[in-house]
Amino acid sequence: MGADEPKPVNPKEEARQNKRMIDRSVRKVERERKKLGQTEKKYMAEIKLLARQNKHSAARIMMKDLVRLRHQCDQYMLMESQLKSIGLQISTMQTQTEINACLLY
Repeated sequence: MGADEPKPVNPKEEARQNKRMIDRSVRKVERERKKLGQTEKKYMAEIKLLARQNKHSAARIMMKDLVRLRHQCDQYMLMESQLKSIGLQISTMQTQTEINACLLY
């Protein structure tokens, strides 16, 4: 019976767990963005090669893919900044809670 009841969570511990989860997500997004940057460089080299070989239709298709790739990279940057903003809000709330606790006691 006692195992079904959730343990009371310390707000400080919960904020720390949330911060770790957000930091982990930020690192994951950064890794994906770096992979996209490397893929973009490969696409550029391949497009130049196709253009030199007068295969303009294939180069055109790859350029469209490159535009999609760049848009996806922009979305990852936006996602990363939003995650960092959330982390900052959590740390600000934690600081305010600690200040309020000090003022009350």
